[in-house]
Amino acid sequence: MVKCPKCGRELPDGTVFCLNCFTSLIEKPAEVNSAKKAGRIVSFLRSKYFKIACTAVITLAITVTGALLMKNYIRPTITVAAEDTTLIEVTDENGKAVVVALVEVTDKSGETVTNSDGSKKLQTVVPVTNQSGEAVTSKNGQQVFEVITQGTGVSPSPSETTTKLGIFGLLFDDNEDKNKDTGTSATAPKTTEKSEESTAKPTTQPATQPTNDKTESSDFEYDIYNGYVRILKYTGTDKNVNVPAQIDGTAVGYIGSGAFPGDIRTITFNSNIYTDPAATGHCFSALNKCTELEAVNINNSSKHKSVDGVVFSSDNALYYYPVGKKTADYTLPSFCNTLLSKSIMDNPYIRTFSFSAENSGQYPGSQANNFMGCSSLTAINAKNTDKVKSIDGVIYFTGVGNYSTDGIQISKYTQFIFPAGKQVGNYEFPSEYEIYIGENSFCGNPYITSAKFHNKVCFSVTKLFNSKYTPGNLKKYYFPDNTEQHAFYESNERTFEAYGVTVEFY
Repeated sequence: MVKCPKCGRELPDGTVFCLNCFTSLIEKPAEVNSAKKAGRIVSFLRSKYFKIACTAVITLAITVTGALLMKNYIRPTITVAAEDTTLIEVTDENGKAVVVALVEVTDKSGETVTNSDGSKKLQTVVPVTNQSGEAVTSKNGQQVFEVITQGTGVSPSPSETTTKLGIFGLLFDDNEDKNKDTGTSATAPKTTEKSEESTAKPTTQPATQPTNDKTESSDFEYDIYNGYVRILKYTGTDKNVNVPAQIDGTAVGYIGSGAFPGDIRTITFNSNIYTDPAATGHCFSALNKCTELEAVNINNSSKHKSVDGVVFSSDNALYYYPVGKKTADYTLPSFCNTLLSKSIMDNPYIRTFSFSAENSGQYPGSQANNFMGCSSLTAINAKNTDKVKSIDGVIYFTGVGNYSTDGIQISKYTQFIFPAGKQVGNYEFPSEYEIYIGENSFCGNPYITSAKFHNKVCFSVTKLFNSKYTPGNLKKYYFPDNTEQHAFYESNERTFEAYGVTVEFY
């Protein structure tokens, strides 16, 4: 039985309306069900899940739109190659011939974009076709191309036609992985040659050819000079530097001027180091500005060796004494047979330098060009021989220097090295020697104020007074009263006066 919701009359099952008041028996439930459904929809729309879904959709739309706009904004312009340069015919995976072209990549200003090795950056494009296989053109009639791969090699001559890329070209024009999907089977001998040339990787310059291209690798900036790496700058922070034998497969062979900072403590070389003809001094002179450098270590070299951080040549000559080496009293190893010019200078720590008994008779240096600026050096000691003698810390050497300067034959005279740290005001030179004063003989000593000579003396007045290591307080010279010394003074009198130096004869 069904009861009418309005009049309450009971009716047989299946009755669709009340026979007494004609009220529909199914209308009310339908309205209730519809209201419930509407309520559920409204409840879902108000729920956090719907908000999350809407947010996700909007975010995705904004991201994709922004990516497309940004990609279109920052991507380089692509210029189609002229037809007679690098048009290549290849086959797709179905064997169908497709004409592709290498194009030059330019930036917004029209400048050519280059790879890291300096070669022009190229990309490979193919014509965009519709479903019928017909080429697609833009509104102005230009053919539309799609980027397939990124190429390298010889650049073609560009034309003025700018391609327009589809959406995949915009998104993936720098994708190198597509190289794997493109076959390159040539259909003609001429086309094959161009294809191989265009897709070949750029080769590096032979090691025997010098180049000025600056390259950065690890903690070193360098270039290639005479087939070797030349260190231009050390960019690391370690104070104990280890220079590898090779950088990027090329042997290290040169040190550029100022390549290393002044605060490094030790440096190790693992290959032959050569003298740069364009540099001043020998191959390690570039380290003279490393004022805290205490040791130079040499490994695997046929040109140099090191002992206790001091560098010697392969023929046993002193080659480089570190500027920052803090040894106060240094004795030359017994195997060392000579000092090369400017092998030890500007070290403020060394106080005494001694030749061992085995090498005391050897020539200590060309033109006395050693020990300059060693401000604490008070004595240079050696076993006295007929050629070399140390007197009160000043070393004299005779019969060396087979050359002339300002008309003076140097080998006829005795040269000397006066230590920069020797604290004496008035100094008398020994009477047994006819003395030549080299431009660096006084090593920049600031203490000596007068020099007295008992025998013949000569020097280049201009060179001596102009030297970086001129003794700044030496303003009085005493010469023996003889015709030769008078003539020497008179020929240089104005120069003496110009530098505030007085001469007295006795």
